[in-house]
Amino acid sequence: AQRRLLGKLEFALAAGVPVLLVLATAGGYLLARKSLDPVAVMTERAARIGAENLHERLPVARPTDELGRLALVLNELLGRVASAFEQQKQLIADASHELRTPVAILSSEAELALARERSPQELRAALVAVHEAALQLQHVVEDLFLLARANAGERLLTMEELYVDDLAAECVQSVQALAARKSIALDVADDGDLPFRGDGSLLRRLLLNLLDNAIKYTPSGGAVHVRTARVPG
Repeated sequence: AQRRLLGKLEFALAAGVPVLLVLATAGGYLLARKSLDPVAVMTERAARIGAENLHERLPVARPTDELGRLALVLNELLGRVASAFEQQKQLIADASHELRTPVAILSSEAELALARERSPQELRAALVAVHEAALQLQHVVEDLFLLARANAGERLLTMEELYVDDLAAECVQSVQALAARKSIALDVADDGDLPFRGDGSLLRRLLLNLLDNAIKYTPSGGAVHVRTARVPG
């Protein structure tokens, strides 16, 4: 009886151990696959993220485990990349806008100078406007170079003593050719000296951009009036 019992036990062990090994292997595989599913999903989502969809983020199934914390860190990294990318796009757009005005001044002055005979005084005034536009281009290029070298996206201000009324008059003179091409009357008036401390280069570019937009959106034959005055505050 004991031999028969031992024989049955031996047979059961011989037959059961392989079955248990198969079940253990299958169970381990399923558990490993289930635990790696979030990695596969994260990998697939990360492969789809590019410059056109940087707003997308990796899924976070369980933010408290190791994979969840990794996904959170990667999402924060994607956020910083997206922010830097948007700043770069804005910088390119701003630079394009600021370059357009001096280029348009250069083109207009050259066209007017070549369109008809002009007096020496008119030619000198045109050359002065061309020179100022070229300096404006130089300032923009220098600023782009400075931003490219700076890790922070802020431009250091160059403070100086200046007169806003004189600055406005200079800017109006610079865009006279642009206004003439559309037969737009352009004049400037002030309430006297307006001393100010600021960045003359940035203020000049600000006024030139305002004048460029005013001329662009004023119908032909219209008028653009520039006024400088001191107001409370």
